[in-house]
Amino acid sequence: MGCTVSSMHERKRPRMGLNTELLDLCDDVLGVICGNLEMADLMQFRRVCKRFLAVSKQTFVQLDLSSLRNVKSSVNVAVLFPHATTLKIANDAGFSDDDAKKVFQNIPHLEQIFVSGSNITEMGILNISQHGLQSLDLSFCLKFSDISARILSCQCPNLTSVALSGCKNLTDDGLLALAKNCQNLRALDVSCCSVMTEHTSKEICQHLTALQELQIDYTLATDTSLYHVATNCPNIEWLSLQGTRITTKSLDVLSKFSQKLRRLSVANCQCICDVEGLKFPSSLRSADFSGCIGLADSFLVKLAEQCPNLESLQLWLVPVGDKGICAVAYRCIHVQQLDLRCTFIGDSSLEAIAANCHGLRRLNVSSCLQITTRGIRTVLHKCQQLEKVIVRWLPMLRQEKLKMPSRVMLSI
Repeated sequence: MGCTVSSMHERKRPRMGLNTELLDLCDDVLGVICGNLEMADLMQFRRVCKRFLAVSKQTFVQLDLSSLRNVKSSVNVAVLFPHATTLKIANDAGFSDDDAKKVFQNIPHLEQIFVSGSNITEMGILNISQHGLQSLDLSFCLKFSDISARILSCQCPNLTSVALSGCKNLTDDGLLALAKNCQNLRALDVSCCSVMTEHTSKEICQHLTALQELQIDYTLATDTSLYHVATNCPNIEWLSLQGTRITTKSLDVLSKFSQKLRRLSVANCQCICDVEGLKFPSSLRSADFSGCIGLADSFLVKLAEQCPNLESLQLWLVPVGDKGICAVAYRCIHVQQLDLRCTFIGDSSLEAIAANCHGLRRLNVSSCLQITTRGIRTVLHKCQQLEKVIVRWLPMLRQEKLKMPSRVMLSI
């Protein structure tokens, strides 16, 4: 018939754009495609042919299995990809020591592991013998202990990010072992753990000089602990101290030693109050003082003067009024997010914000009982970058009198 097998094959197979057929792509290109697929599409990709199956096994994929609520299903899917670099399991799936053994022995090149809320013990940690592991999230793994921390520090010395929040059996002994052996740590979250006491915080921080992000919310940290953090960790950019016993003295310490600090959260620190000569880190871009009921307008005036480049400010339940917020609006003109819930501000604050903070994107003024329709309307029409406004429980607001711009989502 004058027609070769190859020409017949070409007529049968549909062509893609730019005259390129998917099956004609080299394995390297297919690997790139495979590595960027969602999990459902990745499973379909494997079923196309034996070649695609082989490519998927050799590709460094990121496995997000958090949508699978059954841990057995997650484990069975995970072992299909021995070259996976990232593994994320649902935090309530009941990931156990046996599951850890099966997964980590079959996937030796993992760089990121997210198994928060799992049931693994020291035996499970023993199976994480991956020297290339960089990021590990074991938050709220209630069986994680000081022994687990020691094993982990020996098994994975190259860790750069560790999240152990809610591991209530972790104490300073385990954290010290982790600090000594994992000195490349850049991010550490040990919130809600019995750590950072005055006696051992200095030794811990002396080993974490590369630290950039530290979350020690609701720990045993005090002003002394924070002094050791500030003096030993000069590269700190994000510091969260929510619910700790620190006082205003710590803010002065941070202003002297933490010149790179950009994000600070001291929410619910009841000992934070306004004092004469108070100093703030001038590098601050985001600050959260929510629940600090000892603050007043004079505190915000000082903050605005010393931190004019603030982009985010949270003051939920802080007893401040128009004087403080107007000072922020006049000096912090680059602010993009404001959480002013349950403060004592009125329309004059909103008018100052509208006149000066043209880059504002998110505003929450819920339960600010003195705000009226006029103030909200002014913000809506003058802040052209505004994306979302939350105005719940405002008794003097009349929604029917608001002319909503199409770009803004209003939550009432």
